[in-house]
Amino acid sequence: MTFPPPDPRRFLLESIPDRFTQLTPEDFGNFIRYLFELDGYAVQPSVTSKDLGNHVLAKKDDSSLVIIPILGKSEEALDPESIRKAIRARELYKTDQAWLITNSSFTPEARSFADHSDIELWDWNTLYEGICQLFFEGKSHLEYTPAPLWKAENADEVSDLKLKVKWVPQEGVGAEWYNLEIRISNPTERNVYVHLELPVLIDLKQNQIACDQWGSEEFVSGLIYGGATIKTNGMFKAGKVGERPLGGKVIVTYHERDETLKTYHLSAKLKGEACYFVTYCYGRGSEEYEAMIYFRDHSLAKSRGGRLVISCYYSLSPLIVKMAFRFKIFDRLIRYFMRSFLPHLERWGNK
Repeated sequence: MTFPPPDPRRFLLESIPDRFTQLTPEDFGNFIRYLFELDGYAVQPSVTSKDLGNHVLAKKDDSSLVIIPILGKSEEALDPESIRKAIRARELYKTDQAWLITNSSFTPEARSFADHSDIELWDWNTLYEGICQLFFEGKSHLEYTPAPLWKAENADEVSDLKLKVKWVPQEGVGAEWYNLEIRISNPTERNVYVHLELPVLIDLKQNQIACDQWGSEEFVSGLIYGGATIKTNGMFKAGKVGERPLGGKVIVTYHERDETLKTYHLSAKLKGEACYFVTYCYGRGSEEYEAMIYFRDHSLAKSRGGRLVISCYYSLSPLIVKMAFRFKIFDRLIRYFMRSFLPHLERWGNK
């Protein structure tokens, strides 16, 4: 990939959500070199060696530095070995400074070693702040996103892909998050390369709520083969959504690589909420799950008292399920409740 890209801000708006992991280590190094060029440094072409990996030499105001960009996984912190690499680079090139820049983070041991060795560290937060200062006038990329990005240039064209969404509980996800399961299917015979932007929820009151982040190690960009379906998960902060997951409409914007870059918007209705207790005990594909969802939508939701029960249930059940993964007493409580309640549900269904 060449830098600067034709539209730097569009490139950043597409790349920031997954922290540049769609790039190769060499491309990430070229991107870092490009940032320092914009900031007034005299920068040499990127260099790659077996010992140091990708690195960049730069100079500004009679001060020289060697920059080592490391493209990692966002959930993996860099250890002290990365600091040793920066020390070797500084000694080799006899520069005044050595900087390590990554899209992930550093362990406490690495930070302590860097302080002792006078190595400058840029983790993802520092890198992101620098990008916002250079390109988005100090605003976050979400605040800066210009309206034209929401309107596809190829607006007359209709996407072949299909979208389905629903709220589902996710093991390991705390009550402070709501998990939106997103399924995108490709009914055509051609393979489609897509890059997804974080989804947006428009609730029944027309409030627009942006998704906060993708789930861990989820599909964000890549090929969707002909006839195939991909599943990914978007995470919404519970405090932003409200006391329970909302219904409404979800919009997922994606960019398709063909001869030209095309932008499409998929939308799908969002119904109901996931049934946390029955999912915990029996799974989403079970008959019990389907029966509970039917009971909620066709009985409880039709009365004021029933809707109050639903509201209380979705306020408390995520926390109780979270505790059940850690404490047996909550596990037993949920299973006892479900064993006691399901026979009454079956009798109601027979009626």
